[in-house]
Amino acid sequence: MSVCIAEAFVNAMEAKDVFLRGHSQRVAELAAAIATELGLDAEAVGLVRIAGSLHDVGKIGIRETVLLKAGPLTADEYEHIKTHVRIGVDILAPLGHLGEALEYVAQHHEHLDGTGYPRGLRGHEISLGGRILAVADMFDALTSRRPYREPLTPAQAIELLAGLAGRAIDPDVFETLSRLVLPTSSTSLAEAVA
Repeated sequence: MSVCIAEAFVNAMEAKDVFLRGHSQRVAELAAAIATELGLDAEAVGLVRIAGSLHDVGKIGIRETVLLKAGPLTADEYEHIKTHVRIGVDILAPLGHLGEALEYVAQHHEHLDGTGYPRGLRGHEISLGGRILAVADMFDALTSRRPYREPLTPAQAIELLAGLAGRAIDPDVFETLSRLVLPTSSTSLAEAVA
């Protein structure tokens, strides 16, 4: 399977959900910008970009009634939506040549404090690429319209994410995101959290 075929799956998944259209590409570009700003080399940035474009491919296996639900998810629905990571990893398994990019996809819902999924990884058990992808994914999700809420402004999303920095998300990755999306802001993490 080639990356192009996997991206076709992403396009099919996004066609199911108007609220996800363009999400994967935006996450890919934002994650690559964060990786570049953090000083990763061109190859690593490329892997982060590929992982960003493929990170939600597993949502093709999620029921539309759950994807498009306008209200809060039940516990069972939330467990179902969490399976998109495993489904995505299974779909992408034939692309073993992508190496670390597949690891990043598998880790994009892990949290520093171990409360994420699917494996409950903690801290640096999560690759830097996975931590970058998690922050880019959260930011785009927050600033995009969803069936259950209107989008937040970039400043509102940064404020919300500041409360997760150091707990669920990597504080250095958050700082970098903040500088990229609010370049006129000189707010440091310490000021944002205070």
